[in-house]
Parts: sequence; C-alpha cells; structure tokens
Amino acid sequence: MQRITKFSKDLVQDARGSVPAISVEDALPLVGGNTHVFVDLRDSAEQSKTGTIPGQSSHLAG
Repeated sequence: MQRITKFSKDLVQDARGSVPAISVEDALPLVGGNTHVFVDLRDSAEQSKTGTIPGQSSHLAG
C-alpha cells in the first residue's frame, strides 16, 4: 500500500517554487502547442462554472 506523505496544498506550494507563473495573456498563445502542459487543479464545480483549457490535463482536487 502506498502511503501519502504530503497534502495537496504542500505539493502546490512546492510546484509554485519551481514553476513560473504567467499571465493569461502570455499563456493563451501556448494553448494547443507541444511545448507546454497546462494542469488544471480546480474542483469540478469550478471547472463547470468557468470552463476548462482545451487540451489541459485535469487533476481534480478533492
């Protein structure tokens, strides 16, 4: 059995330390390309309300 040793908030905090944040305006031209991966960590209610990024990798929180 796998033991989970980190909470999701800790994983997000670690990622923010090594993955640069960019604005929506800078991200839009990258959507659909093969040089970047977009990962959506929002819950399904938020995704339903505001939509998703085409081609994104969805990992629902909770």
